[in-house]
Amino acid sequence: MSVLQTVLLYVAVPAALFLLISLLAAGRRLFRRPRYRPGEPWNYPPVWWSANPEGAGLPDPAEHEHAEPARTSRGGAHGSW
Repeated sequence: MSVLQTVLLYVAVPAALFLLISLLAAGRRLFRRPRYRPGEPWNYPPVWWSANPEGAGLPDPAEHEHAEPARTSRGGAHGSW
């Protein structure tokens, strides 16, 4: 067995296996978009959760034009309400 064959067998093959396993383990995180964290601005388009808003019994948005604005206080685990 030559020195080149020995190096390939004991260095290159384990390094290739290590890289393959590392890419498989971290591959999902590398190709996902960043997650939303509370307190960050919402930069995504709105998603409708109901296919039938009339059937869901939601109030008409035109009725709430003169409603008071939402509170600006925030809750959370740190308790700064």
